[in-house]
Amino acid sequence: MHAEDLLAVVETARADAEARLSAVTAGDSLCAIGRRDAAGPPSVKEIEGEVAALSELRRRLRRAGGAADPAAVLDAVVADWRSRQRSHTERDFGPGWLAYDRGGIAALERLRARGGGGDGEA
Repeated sequence: MHAEDLLAVVETARADAEARLSAVTAGDSLCAIGRRDAAGPPSVKEIEGEVAALSELRRRLRRAGGAADPAAVLDAVVADWRSRQRSHTERDFGPGWLAYDRGGIAALERLRARGGGGDGEA
């Protein structure tokens, strides 16, 4: 997959996640909702994590430009999110943060499954 193709997929996935987030929050604060709804499929915090991870990937793809290897960019973002998840788990950040991490990683892994990145854990 070329960088421009992955960027288009990211834009679509991010817009979908933002729409789902808007639908479930109904204007409530994400922090307040997160304290109430850190667990359950899918929690608001998981959807918020999806939006954040896809936004981060979009920024990095844009910054890298069209010559970038999109799989390498995606793999780097996945590695960063997994590292944060380990840190949040080790430091007992709580269920809201873990749901946020889980949602972000899941969104990135779905892109990998569509052919956007590498095939292993970072």
